[in-house]
Amino acid sequence: MRRFIASLPGKVVSNLLVLALVLPYLTLTMISRAEAQVQVAPQLAITEFVNRKSPGTNFGVLAAQAFAKEFQATNAFDVIPEETVNRAIQSLGITPPLSDSVNIVR
Repeated sequence: MRRFIASLPGKVVSNLLVLALVLPYLTLTMISRAEAQVQVAPQLAITEFVNRKSPGTNFGVLAAQAFAKEFQATNAFDVIPEETVNRAIQSLGITPPLSDSVNIVR
C-alpha cells in the first residue's frame, strides 16, 4: 500500500479523492440566495382615434379595437381593457376622442 501511495497513479488517485471530499464544501460556500425575477409587461391604454376624414362614423373606435387586439397578440404589452379606459375618461370628464395633448396626459 505504501508503494502505491508513493507512485504517480497513487498520488493522482489520492488528490482526486481529496478534491472529491472538499468540493461539496466549496460549492456550499459559493452559493448565493436565489431571487426570482418577475417580468412585468408595460401597460398600454388605447383610446378612440380621431377620425378627421369622415367624422361621425365609428372608424376611430374600430381602429382602436384593432390596435388593442394586435398588441395583445404580441404578449409584449399588457393592454388595459377598453371598458376600463372609457370609465377613466368619463371619470375625468373628458369626451372621446382625445384630441389635445393635455387630455391625453390626464
